[in-house]
Amino acid sequence: MKRKCKSRALALLICTIMVPAAFSCSQKEEPQSGAEESKTEISTPDVGSGTETTEWPVPDYSDFVMPEETGELVVYVMDDTWDESKAPRRLPDAALSLFRESYPDVSVDVQVMGQDEFEARIRAELPAGKGPDLLYDYGGTLIPDIYKAMAAGSFLDLGGYMEADPEFDRADCVEGVLDGGLFQGRQYVVPVAYEMPILITTQEILDEEGIREEELDTWDGFYSALTRYCDKHPESFGMVETKTLDPNDMNLRYFWKHGGIRLMDYENYRADPDEESLRTMLDFCRGILREDWERWERGESDYTSERALLERDCLFNNFIPNIGLLFYNTLIQLEAAGETPVVRMMPDTDGGVSAHIVSWCAVPSGAKNPRNAWRLLKLMLSDIEGDVTYIDSWGMQIPLSNTPLGEPVNKAALRQKIRFEYEHIFGPMEDEVADRYFDEMISATRADMLPEILTRYFSLEMSPYIRGERTWDDCFARFVNTLELYASE
Repeated sequence: MKRKCKSRALALLICTIMVPAAFSCSQKEEPQSGAEESKTEISTPDVGSGTETTEWPVPDYSDFVMPEETGELVVYVMDDTWDESKAPRRLPDAALSLFRESYPDVSVDVQVMGQDEFEARIRAELPAGKGPDLLYDYGGTLIPDIYKAMAAGSFLDLGGYMEADPEFDRADCVEGVLDGGLFQGRQYVVPVAYEMPILITTQEILDEEGIREEELDTWDGFYSALTRYCDKHPESFGMVETKTLDPNDMNLRYFWKHGGIRLMDYENYRADPDEESLRTMLDFCRGILREDWERWERGESDYTSERALLERDCLFNNFIPNIGLLFYNTLIQLEAAGETPVVRMMPDTDGGVSAHIVSWCAVPSGAKNPRNAWRLLKLMLSDIEGDVTYIDSWGMQIPLSNTPLGEPVNKAALRQKIRFEYEHIFGPMEDEVADRYFDEMISATRADMLPEILTRYFSLEMSPYIRGERTWDDCFARFVNTLELYASE
């Protein structure tokens, strides 16, 4: 049976893939009242050559004073995200319900609207210093470029709130992910949930292919192993998620979202794409381009993720969302078939692990009730996520974080979620196993938010190279020119 991918399908998927953006950002700002600054050298994410460091001003919040108490809280919600009329099903619902219980004297104004109205109002009101007290974004589409919004002073720096509130401790969160909301050393954005690039293979497959596990610790080693595998197995895609999705789509999503490839240097407001890493990734994707992918649409209901590995259809199987029922079932089925599962995190360009921020919160600079906004945000960043469940269409009790909200940034909630999803189906989980998966999930060395607008630019200028319609030099030059024009706006 043949396994290929339609060119037009790849063209379509390029329009929807995410572009990683661990950007270097440093537009100078005046410190907030009550905050002095000291100079400390902080390594910025590698840009271009990967050798730059910048001395960021590190705020001193020792004189920070919490804003005064107010009796109101204004929240904008999308009608497909929040639903107070039912038992809490998602994190914002649960946090808002708990806020009402904890602060009964605060009048909460929840304005429910459709997605188009929601996005239009936010984009119009933020620049004017208006809008809700707390902004919550899932999916990264609410603001075209979150880094430009932070540079423009659209949000309050929440670093002082974090230091002054005795109920909050950064160590309770996955700090590599939490740091993904820093801009110029300040916490303008607070990540709430994230995804990690989890891969599963087996020791037997690695041995058959002559791949040493330590090769997979680096960007170059990872791509070298994948390339050798795909050269040896010309019908393979290298990685696959399930039969229901185009494998090329899954490959590109993973490589883009978790590769850590920079495109812009916001510090100097200029285009600075990492050409070498970008070409490594796109050359690989171009090399495995297929004309159709009938094999993956063969309609076999039992073509599972573990079967793809057992039949040697791929080198790795990746998982979205991360640790969950599909993940656990795959490991169990592989072991039952006599294979030895190997769980890895895909390395980024620096040999670390790049998480993808799925949802985040920020307090607009024009918020009238910032203290109440912080209280609600703090609840969203607490361990309540591990306690809230909902009933799915199959009548199964599912933990809140198994909704499309990613993994909780709060470590306690993450621990609960890892154990709950296993023990609900398979019985008690050994502490050693739970600890191993937990350690994998908190191993993020950085986290990215993905400006939607850069995705469109990439689609326009770089997909012709993947399809073989233009040369690399032509496509890359066009892409850099487009980014430079965008940076100058």
